[in-house]
Amino acid sequence: MTKFIGIEVKSILQKYKFRDDWFWNRCGANPYRGCQFACNYTDLYQPAEKKYELTRKTLEILAEHILIGAAITLRSNQRIRFFELLKTNFPELVEKYKNLYREKENPPQDYIVRLNGLAFGFCKKYGIM
Repeated sequence: MTKFIGIEVKSILQKYKFRDDWFWNRCGANPYRGCQFACNYTDLYQPAEKKYELTRKTLEILAEHILIGAAITLRSNQRIRFFELLKTNFPELVEKYKNLYREKENPPQDYIVRLNGLAFGFCKKYGIM
């Protein structure tokens, strides 16, 4: 049985030692530590999200301040769970994300480059990097 333990953190940002190969970022935000799917990275859309809604709350806060795009990889169960959450909570976005990802795990590279440009501009403006 999975055990959930709440912790208090100083920052939602996790600084990476090296730049991420896919999204070129040096920090990320993930409200969960560990993964109920036993993946080797932490999954934002795991079953704990249904109870705690930390990812949803994080995205709501970000949506108030910046343009939200797609810094996610949709592999197997992640893809299924992500689209279930979209259908339930944001049905108007389902087709947008299906068209963006198609049958791949990541959005197209040009989209990632554009999104990263926006994110870097935001980070520079607010002194995050």
